[in-house]
Amino acid sequence: MSEETGFIDSNNREIAGIDMDEKIENQLNLSLSLTPEEREKSRDLDVGYDRQQNLWELIIRYIGEISQIPVPEGGRLEALSNEYAIAYLPEESIDAFSNLPQVIYMEKPKNLLLSDQAGIAASCILSVRDGQKGLHGDGTYVAVIDTGIDIFHPDFIDDQGNTVIETLWDQTIPGHPPEGFYEGSVYTKEEINRALKAPAAEGREIVPSRDTNGHGTHVASICAGRQGVADKSSLIVVKLGNATEQGFPRTTQLMTALEYVIRYAEAKGKPVSVNLSYGNNYGDHRGNSLLETYISQMAGQWQTAVCIGTGNEGASGRHRQGCLRQPEDVIFAVAPYEQSLNLQLWKNYVDEFRLWLQSPSGERREIQDQEGRTDYRFGTTTVYVYYGSPTPYNRLQEIYFAFVPQGSEIESGQWTIVMEPGRIVRGDYYMWLPVSAGTNEGTRFLEPSLDLTLTIPSTARSVISVGAYDVFYNSYASFSGRGDLNICMEKPDIVAPGGGNTRMSGTSMATPFVTGSAALLMEWGIVRGNDPFLYGEKIKAYLQKGARELPGFSEYPNSQVGYGKLCVRDSLPI
Repeated sequence: MSEETGFIDSNNREIAGIDMDEKIENQLNLSLSLTPEEREKSRDLDVGYDRQQNLWELIIRYIGEISQIPVPEGGRLEALSNEYAIAYLPEESIDAFSNLPQVIYMEKPKNLLLSDQAGIAASCILSVRDGQKGLHGDGTYVAVIDTGIDIFHPDFIDDQGNTVIETLWDQTIPGHPPEGFYEGSVYTKEEINRALKAPAAEGREIVPSRDTNGHGTHVASICAGRQGVADKSSLIVVKLGNATEQGFPRTTQLMTALEYVIRYAEAKGKPVSVNLSYGNNYGDHRGNSLLETYISQMAGQWQTAVCIGTGNEGASGRHRQGCLRQPEDVIFAVAPYEQSLNLQLWKNYVDEFRLWLQSPSGERREIQDQEGRTDYRFGTTTVYVYYGSPTPYNRLQEIYFAFVPQGSEIESGQWTIVMEPGRIVRGDYYMWLPVSAGTNEGTRFLEPSLDLTLTIPSTARSVISVGAYDVFYNSYASFSGRGDLNICMEKPDIVAPGGGNTRMSGTSMATPFVTGSAALLMEWGIVRGNDPFLYGEKIKAYLQKGARELPGFSEYPNSQVGYGKLCVRDSLPI
């Protein structure tokens, strides 16, 4: 049968759409409608679920006093700022909990993936650090939320043999979490110094935290190492948890990490510049999710600058957007051995589309336009489709496709989404596949779009979103994630050195140049008393004003390099 209009469950039976809870995001609704066995076949739908404990880790937004929210037996709440929290809930209690009047909205966590002296000189840092101004980041904190840090690396040890790390929270080592948090163990400066002075084996017992990836150590070295940008700043380090089988940290852990570093800095009375190098593609990329709004609000709390890389998806082929005026086929390739995949389609709720999905073997199904979940079988691949509706945080409609193999892998080859316009008012649509770090390289749209390829949460409105350029060729780095001025996603804010083909290149290496630079500006403004309000959006404005042009661009800001390349010297208001 070449085309069907019905939809089937995992037993090949026709079923009706499943009702959804409108206080719960689409992906979580879909996850809850599946069995644990079905969820386990997907990398995305199982994120946040602990099957052994039957416990979900969820992001919630609430009103009122958190202490007055009834918590089901076996659950707990981890309070964050501004009426956000992480909820740990038994699966069977989620519906009742979401119906509480104090609970506004709930999201499941998502996996996060990671996206030198020449760079310092190119960013006009030497003249403000080594000249009359003598800015080194004294009196400020640089916070690195990443894969951890090598505490024994000489870049983080001062001339007296002491660490420059003020505190280290390793979310992967259970036992002694910071006060108010549930995961990991925290190590003080005193403990790290004892580890440095002890014999090697004993030192690693005192502080057993490791950076086995090396990414966090490299980032911290650029930000605030002895040869780094803010070489006199003290470090706050959080190693994000990666307790899942896939080894990816979750957005919930990122939120608790950001909460911790800002709380710590505020308690110590010092400004803090925060570096984030992780991202994902789940969302409409407009800053509307609970993760994005939380980070944006935290960026305005205390004397803070939050710097986030725009990701390395600029040329990865994971995004497609357009305006539907006539029938259109969108083709995307699924590489061999792909075990899990999702695709998001976002459109205006006022527009009416007819949709079909066609597999590489030619099977074709019409996707039913009805809210909730429907299932479609294509040979050995099942596609769960969740038709969403607008939420209190988003006027767009999401149609979410989860591809799950019945065997070991999804059917590879060219899949096609056929779109036929019905009643069209706007017509614009946006599609995303997962970021390239989480899937095979050959999985991509055949005719991708380049704009709006920045990753979440660099889409958060009040953060400093950092793209990359190649310092040696003085040119835009094509992999660097882009914004889209047509929908007022005026990102990136600035670009910094991060081009190249080495393992340690990309926007995650560009971002620490800006993070360290923000610490220098805060030293000049807050610590030295020249401008006690030099933080947050004000730092962003100064960096944008001081940015320098790159060859090949005549209009600024633009979706590739924002306001231009970092120049700290010209960003100081003197």
